[in-house]
Amino acid sequence: MKLLKDRLKSINLRWLREFKGFLRATRVAVRGGEETRDAFLTQVELVTRETVSEATCSRAENPDEPGHVSWNTLVAYAGGLLGEPAADRGRPFDADVEKWVSALLNRFEEQRRQGPVLPRRVVLDIARALRAGPSPAVITLAEKTGAAEPAIGGFLMRWHDAYGLGLERLDVRTNPKRWVPSEVPGFGMPPASTGLTPPPEWLSECVKPYAKVLETETNKPKIRIVDEVHLPHSDGRLLELNIGGSSYGFARGYRLGMDKPVVDGAHRYESGLKEAYWADRRDLWDEWGGMVVCHVCVATSDDHVVLGQRSRNVSFAEGAWAATFEEQVDPHEEDDLFDAVERGLDQELHVHGRARHRGATDVRSIRLAAIGREWGEMWNTVALFVVRLNLTAAQVADRFSGASDQSEFKALATVPTGTPERRRALYGMITTGRVDVAKLAEIGAKFARQPGDSHFHSTTGVARLIFLLCAMYGTDTVHTECQPPAG
Repeated sequence: MKLLKDRLKSINLRWLREFKGFLRATRVAVRGGEETRDAFLTQVELVTRETVSEATCSRAENPDEPGHVSWNTLVAYAGGLLGEPAADRGRPFDADVEKWVSALLNRFEEQRRQGPVLPRRVVLDIARALRAGPSPAVITLAEKTGAAEPAIGGFLMRWHDAYGLGLERLDVRTNPKRWVPSEVPGFGMPPASTGLTPPPEWLSECVKPYAKVLETETNKPKIRIVDEVHLPHSDGRLLELNIGGSSYGFARGYRLGMDKPVVDGAHRYESGLKEAYWADRRDLWDEWGGMVVCHVCVATSDDHVVLGQRSRNVSFAEGAWAATFEEQVDPHEEDDLFDAVERGLDQELHVHGRARHRGATDVRSIRLAAIGREWGEMWNTVALFVVRLNLTAAQVADRFSGASDQSEFKALATVPTGTPERRRALYGMITTGRVDVAKLAEIGAKFARQPGDSHFHSTTGVARLIFLLCAMYGTDTVHTECQPPAG
């Protein structure tokens, strides 16, 4: 044990993040094995109890700066990745566990000498197997540009975790690192002094005819993604998002301008700004115009997925099903995408995370699984999050009855997924693109309010359910189960 602790005292944050990526790949390779489940988690709990110093390396400004990394930091990285609750605190130390962890560290260091292992696109393979490929609008984009971007339905993905697990808060940087919500007015475009730069002039001119000034209380500030960076040595698992300012009025103008005539300098596009992307005159991933909306997929502690059916009274995707809800990022309310997710959990489901409730948290983990653009409808920027709760399905249903904002929901369903048969029922609905309430009831789903058969959310509904199931059961399991039977 002492030897293992000493090995961590001179490492740096970059090493820790690379080790985290290695653990993610290892989980996929041996998921279900006794090593990963029992031995490592026993070690995790042991070192948690024996740790006396708090980690400093995780807060280092320079990722190459050496620091003392406590076992507690390793626990936070590794235990969260494995997606399992900690072992019983009274469990005794086993010498075989130390040997296993030593072997794990040795394997990791050997891999570092050999270079990074490129991830597979397993999530996209699963979507293809379920016939959940790109939407017609995305296919048209590929035909016009001659380049096919990865997509599931109408969700055009700039980045996604191929292993389906997602990134924790520590692995997602924003620039500016933090804006101050109290300095952002409660309406209109955030001032440049906040660090949230306004949209470029060309884009503002394009959408100006459609971005009419709304009432003060309606035209709330929003954010947009200027661009994103895959930081080096991260194997695609460390992101930096450059954030700019927006407003509901501007986002509305952008949405309308994508489908209606616009003038961009010397060019006029009768079918909307999307023609500029078709013609490759504007970069698809430079200055994303849509506001950032968190699409939040929720699973319970007893392995139910939480599906929400949107109300018929909302402006978009009326009556559509998805896992689970959407929340626009409001820079006047929060300075972080993860905090926006927690605000949505509180308002939509009455579920408390750490930022909104300083006592015991209902949330086990929040991870960013993908970012991209809605293409063909809505035209927003999507940050797709996977949330695991410490609450059972019954507790979620009970909390939902006390939620402060239920206006967007027509119904809520908690769907058990603990057997391959139940998951295959969901795979079938992904393939058809529709939710069958009777079939959900047959596999044990419980409902709040009166649900009805309907389609999935047109841009991200299918993608959300795929990412959520991959996070719960691993990409290898889902990929195997969704294959057609042999013969």
